[in-house]
This record gives sequence, C-alpha cells and structure tokens, in this order.
Amino acid sequence: MKRQVVVVGAGPGGSATAFYMRKKGLDVLLVDKETFPREKICGDAYQRASLEPIFREMGIYEEMEKEVRYSSKFIRQFGPGEEEVVFKLEKSEWIIPRRIGDDIIRRAAVREGADWLPGFEATELIMKKGQVKGVKGILNNEEMIIEADLTVIANGSHSMIGRQLGIFNNDPALFMYAIRGNWVNVENLVPGTSCWIYDPDWMPVVDQELCDKHFYQPMWIGCLDLEGTKASVGCCVSEGLLKGHGMSVDEYFNYWKEHSVPGQRYLKNAVNIDGMKGWRLPCCEKIEKNYAAGAFVIGDAAASPDPCYYYGIAPAMFGGKFAADVAEEAFAIDDFSEEKLSEFHARLSGMFDPIWAQYVAIRKNIVGNREVARDLITSTLALPEYPEVFYGQRFSTYMKEVFASNAKMSFGSHLEGRDREGKSKTK
Repeated sequence: MKRQVVVVGAGPGGSATAFYMRKKGLDVLLVDKETFPREKICGDAYQRASLEPIFREMGIYEEMEKEVRYSSKFIRQFGPGEEEVVFKLEKSEWIIPRRIGDDIIRRAAVREGADWLPGFEATELIMKKGQVKGVKGILNNEEMIIEADLTVIANGSHSMIGRQLGIFNNDPALFMYAIRGNWVNVENLVPGTSCWIYDPDWMPVVDQELCDKHFYQPMWIGCLDLEGTKASVGCCVSEGLLKGHGMSVDEYFNYWKEHSVPGQRYLKNAVNIDGMKGWRLPCCEKIEKNYAAGAFVIGDAAASPDPCYYYGIAPAMFGGKFAADVAEEAFAIDDFSEEKLSEFHARLSGMFDPIWAQYVAIRKNIVGNREVARDLITSTLALPEYPEVFYGQRFSTYMKEVFASNAKMSFGSHLEGRDREGKSKTK
C-alpha cells in the first residue's frame, strides 16, 4: 500500500494531525493498534482554555461540551504541613472520559476525509537511504507494509518506532509514574473541586535534596459527580523520587492514603471500583527534537508534555496543526529532508518553549521548594480579595514576587541563548 501520509496513533495528537493534513488536501491514512472507542488510563481532563481554538477549528466544540461529565471550577491545593487554599479557575476544565473525548477527535479526522485503519500495530519504520518511507506492522496476524512520503509517529510514550529514530528523551528526572482509578464513597469533597496535594512532609523520609533534584509530584482527587462522593483519584511521582525512596508507585500511593491528613479526610472509607491503572509518561523542559527525514514525531512519543503538570494534549494537538502546515509546503516542493521538516520543531517550540519555561520555573522554584510552596498558600489566604482569587492570576503574580526577592531563583534560564523559535543563536 502506498499513501502520501500515514499517521500512526489515533489519540488527540495523531487525530488532529490527520484532520489538519486532510484539510490541506493531502491523502492521509490514520492507523491505530486499538479499535475505537478505547479506554485511556490518562486523566480525563481536557483543558478548555488551551484547546478551545483547536476544538472549534475541528468543528467538535459543541459535541465535546455535550459529553462533559463534570467541570472543575475550583482547585483546593494542599502544601507542606497540609496548609490548604482554594483557587478559582478562569475557565473550568472539562472532565470527559477519554474513550469518548478521544473518539470524538478521531471521528472529526475521518469526517474530514482521512482513511481509518484500526487493529494495525506498527512494528518498524521503513528506511531508505536514511529517510523514513513508511511503516511495517501487523494486521490480523499478518505483516502489512504501508509506504508513505511522510510518516507521523503519534503512538505514545512507549512508541518503539519513535525510539527507532533515536530522538526520545529518557531522562529519569523528566519521567513520572502515575496511577489512577475511580473511587466511590469519597467524603468531604466539595462538588466542582479538584484537590492538588503537594505535600511531601507525609513521606517516610523527607529529603529536600531529593525533592529538589527530582521534583515532588502531586496527588490528585478530582470530583466526578454533583454530590462529591465519586472521584478520579491518583498520583504522579517522578521516577527519580521513587527510586530515591525505594518504593513502587503503588506503595507510594497506599502509604500516602494511610498516613496523610488529606488521604484520610477524603478516602478513609472510599472504595476503588475499577482498580488502579498505571503508566509511565515523559515531559520536557523545552520541545525536544521531533522530526527526521520523512517523519514527524507528535505528542507523548516526542516527550512533549509540560514539565510541571505533565499535560500533553495541547502540545500534541497544536503539533498536529503545525505539522500539517509544514507538510503542505513539503509536498508542494517535494522536499521531505530533515532540514525542511525541522521547521515543524521551530513552530511548535516557538509557541510552547516560553510557556514551558514558566512551568519549569514553577516546578523548580515554587512547587519543589517546601518553604516557598507554604508561603504561596499562607500569603494567598491573607489577600484582602480571598476567596475571590483565580489560580492562573495568583500564580503569575506570586512567581514575579518570588523571583524579584531571590536572586538565586531563575525564570526560564534554560532558554538563554535561544531565539524566539527555540533555535540556538550560536553555531
């Protein structure tokens, strides 16, 4: 089989890529090893504030809105010592089961004209003279070869074909392990609230040096019903922090549940109804290399989630849009060289590197520092306008205050020497 474009992976990034490339008039085949709708163990939150423009362009905003199970309107944040504060959200996050939301996105690509092939498991890239020319895989227990002028790798952080290109970030400080499950009989949870629990003091050993190096990740409890008795519950822990404590992610979660005040407040009598499912997810401090001759790498396969909260849908879907822009130009001049396709990286990093710099600053200087994290909460509670305080606005103001008062803290220093598109200014 020969196609202009084959997109491997039909999650939000791959499906957005297929949609925008079809909109450019390209011949697109979208493949996935799963049959959709399929379950997805990642969180069910779609960040409406960042994704609304994409959803509207894809013509699915209203369809997604109808499937919202619950909107998170507040964040209750716990700090070291279990101080707590409630923030308002400027735009509520949409809580939609991933099996439903992701399928809406995929069907938009199919409606636009992308051909859809489920049950195809990609096993190896086709390489000719150093250029990707398609993909080999298994369909119905038989080998299948799909030749293509352009291959898009969007099949997640475990992508073996992504690793074949040798551009995958595998730094343990930038990986997290996470588990998540649905719980009932949750107590004391206010409807419309998501709890973010940045509280390392309950751990068996509090090691600030370990936290500084590997970053303490949050527990979360996200309300899923109008009564506040059903919740999505889980935790994110950096690989380095787990190794430092000699614990598995399950042991880490269970220890928190039994020994922390928030764990007992909300889950003492709660029951997990579907098991705790886990995954390993990368992030990046800036958008890493995500292209090769004849190929783009999209989303988790390129380790593109943000470096503080590990949200990855936005860079994946915007990545699909920018990849389509560059693909249109590449087909027009029949140039699929690494140099030409590197323009995709420049466009995506130009948008996200400045944002990720802020997330790096939050992670390293605020969330990862127990005293600063505690001061964020206590100073917020003391504001005259509290509780009318919005999360994004408060974080932005507080970051500026922290950096202005402490010369040792840095804001986006990892981007020094890089231009606005993320390219190095020096050769």
